[in-house]
Amino acid sequence: MAVDWAELPGEKLQQVFRGAAGQIASGVAIVITMVDGEPHAATASSGVVASLDPPLLAVFFSLGSRMHEWLTRSGSFTVNLLGQPDHGLARRFANPARSSGWAGFAGVELRRRDPAPPILVQAAACFDCLVRQVVTMGDHGCFVGEVVGCGRDPDAPPLLYYRGRFHGLGPPVAPAPWSPLDRIDLVADW
Repeated sequence: MAVDWAELPGEKLQQVFRGAAGQIASGVAIVITMVDGEPHAATASSGVVASLDPPLLAVFFSLGSRMHEWLTRSGSFTVNLLGQPDHGLARRFANPARSSGWAGFAGVELRRRDPAPPILVQAAACFDCLVRQVVTMGDHGCFVGEVVGCGRDPDAPPLLYYRGRFHGLGPPVAPAPWSPLDRIDLVADW
């Protein structure tokens, strides 16, 4: 099937754009920040590695959202990349009506690191970041964080978000054996 192309004005373009943007598969993370000794979190599927040297991650939150306000106040955050079994946590922290602070984490296995944000015990990877820049981009704020600590579970398959639903990682599509370029990822010290 050929790509459905549209150059449309206003609202119609936004509608088509939302559908086309849904074709971008992304990892799913819980971003946690600390404000006044309380953790605050939200689900994000729009995180991106912005730089390897220095190590920078960028996360995006709607202007006016609670998370945008908390990140602006705190100056630091932790990104917990979720594994496939954690779609329930992704839904939980995407709900704007949920409790904030420690009450919002009731029943969630955490590794507390006061005063730093807690880490989700089952995270596939986690990144501690200091906010280095905030850029308004349309209806979102882009928080660029310098990574000051990170870790990963190399055996945890990531949770993905694609076309409005959560997915797991399918089988590899690259030919076997590993090419020299692919082999680099096997030993990458991310």
